[in-house]
Amino acid sequence: MLEGNVGAGTGMRCLGFKGGIGSASRLLELGGKKYHVASLVCANFGAFGKLRAGSRLLGQELKDAVLALAKAENNQLYARYQKDQGLIVMVIATDLPLSSRQLGRLARRSTVGLARTGSYIGDGSGDITLAFSTAQRVSHFAKEAESFSFLPDSQLDPVFEAGAETIEEAVLSALVHAETLTGFQGRRVYGLGDFL
Repeated sequence: MLEGNVGAGTGMRCLGFKGGIGSASRLLELGGKKYHVASLVCANFGAFGKLRAGSRLLGQELKDAVLALAKAENNQLYARYQKDQGLIVMVIATDLPLSSRQLGRLARRSTVGLARTGSYIGDGSGDITLAFSTAQRVSHFAKEAESFSFLPDSQLDPVFEAGAETIEEAVLSALVHAETLTGFQGRRVYGLGDFL
């Protein structure tokens, strides 16, 4: 799958760098069975200078180099990236047997992954998260009641952890794969890879 500034991710910027599409997944073992948690993001959020990767404050480390290049190219765009604003669309897919309530909890907790990348989900941020499961099939024209089994809430912690990790990794993947792009009116947004 292509990632970075492709498709819907073409015009995105993330934490001051070129943003776009990113993905990540985890394999979990619960109750002797293997399950998957996978995330896809379209990242267009965050303030310049705030990027984190693990314990590294990459945004601060790279800020001077980015601003020096922007000044040399007379790029005025970077003066505008001071607030954590924009949006991110996050989709989490799993084959775990989760109820709609549990999927809602997974979706809400996935924003922990955003915080790990440097977002504080500011006032101008519009974040959308959708989580769905492929574990159960519901008959469209059922003639009688159907019953479903779901994972107990007491076993959800590893699922929440996987959700946060995949969102964090998907954002970083979008940043790593996105390339510098010159857009509307010659506005240039630099790819993170140009500075690593």
